[in-house]
Amino acid sequence: SILDEILIESRCNKGGIRYCHVLQPAVINMPADSGWCTVLLNKYYKMNSTYETPVALVLEDSGIYLDKRVAEVFREMYNAAADDGITLTPAAGYVSLERQERKFNKQVELYVAGGMAEEEAKAKTAFTILPPGCSESNYGLAVDIGWLSDSFANSPAYAWLKNNAASYGFIERYQSSKTDITHFTAQPWHWRYVGVEKAKEIKASGLVLEEFLGDVG
Repeated sequence: SILDEILIESRCNKGGIRYCHVLQPAVINMPADSGWCTVLLNKYYKMNSTYETPVALVLEDSGIYLDKRVAEVFREMYNAAADDGITLTPAAGYVSLERQERKFNKQVELYVAGGMAEEEAKAKTAFTILPPGCSESNYGLAVDIGWLSDSFANSPAYAWLKNNAASYGFIERYQSSKTDITHFTAQPWHWRYVGVEKAKEIKASGLVLEEFLGDVG
């Protein structure tokens, strides 16, 4: 229900139980160690606004940026796929907080215009567009590949990613069978970098990031 989306029981990073409002996510800092690539961002956790992502182009003339550490690995994966006759076209990467806010607010306004209460509209929007600071894309940690449609799951590029992405540190972040865990719509085109070791563990486990990190609400 919408009420469940607005107020859910969720584990803290340090353990224990708390109530977390979907419109008041907990603020976290980017880890200074190797934990940077497994930091959990969703509607319940947002990055400290003082963090500045060190970005780099994913491919020359692409116009799409990622965290420079992720961009370097994506290029390796892109070239490996090309060797197999597969093109992993980057569709989107880093998104500024300002742009994220515009996207989020635009959808909220559409729901409100349709007669929905503002708080309900924000909760519903957060199932398809995360609030600013809550999206992995705001920090260049994830890349959208191919086209932004469920039909991407039927493409050769998706099949290649399912078989090979973990070897480069990427996981399918929002799976159709796990929306009750991620509280976010399935996105077969959205691939999150978590590092090779963790990506292989997550793939083998069949878990999504929330489950793997033990933070399931």
